[in-house]
This record gives sequence, C-alpha cells and structure tokens, in this order.
Amino acid sequence: MAVTFQDTMTHPPARDGFVLVVPFTLVLTQEDGRTAFAQGQFGVDQANRVLSAGIGNADAAFDVFVFFSDRQRFAGNSDRMGLELFETVGGGSLTLRSTLKSWGNAIQVLELALPANYQQLGRIYVGYGTSIANGRGQAINALTLNDLQETEIVLL
Repeated sequence: MAVTFQDTMTHPPARDGFVLVVPFTLVLTQEDGRTAFAQGQFGVDQANRVLSAGIGNADAAFDVFVFFSDRQRFAGNSDRMGLELFETVGGGSLTLRSTLKSWGNAIQVLELALPANYQQLGRIYVGYGTSIANGRGQAINALTLNDLQETEIVLL
C-alpha cells in the first residue's frame, strides 16, 4: 500500500538494531518521448526529515539504477543516481534532489506534490521539470512510496 512522506515521518521509530525503509518507484516521461524508471528503497531519517537512496554510499552497488526506454526497451545499460526527498521550504510540497552519478554528479532539483484529493486519486507525487541527461524540453515525474518497513541492520 502506498504511503505519504508524512506517514514515514510520523511512524514510530525503528527498534534498536533496525532501520526504517520505504520502497519507491520513480517514473519520468520526457517531452522527447523517452521514459525512464527507477526502483529502490529510501532510508528514512526521521530526525532530519529526509528520505535518501544512493547517497553517501561507498559501494556503487547501493546506487539507484535508472533504466531508459530508448535503451533496448528498458533492458539496456542503466545509469546511476542518488536521491534525496525532503519537505520544500514553505511547505505544501516535496523536493526531490537527484545526483546523476553517471553524468558527472550533475544535480537535478524537482518539486513534487500530491494531488489535493489524493485519497481518491492515489498517493502519487507528481512534478514537472526539465528532462535529464540528453533529453530536451520538459518531463513529468511520478513517485510512489510503498509499504514502510523495518529492516534489520546487517554489517558487512
């Protein structure tokens, strides 16, 4: 079941030895016709009110991988990203900051919001912004947060 950013921040803290994570799906469709998607898990930082994935990790295996429709219909090489989701100053929306690691750590910042009647339309955050990488024009972005979970910390 989809959850909201606020749900993740007001959930009871994780037990000792565990962390809160929330699986996500990010889809973007660019004006030039290309579509991309990424799936992964955000770590939940309730103290700083941030969800993050692929940020500050020493191993690229923990990056977020994004797949594009113009690369063997999503089966080609992926690109690597890091994502941070936090409340926009002034409230009412969220900021998604993407670090495009495959493109020299370029930064893309996008504002996302739930529809006012999300209880009927669904908990899908939507935002418009510029296309990423070599795309031209604008893009629509959709983000879902799913099934907040407690996961045991495993030291490698």
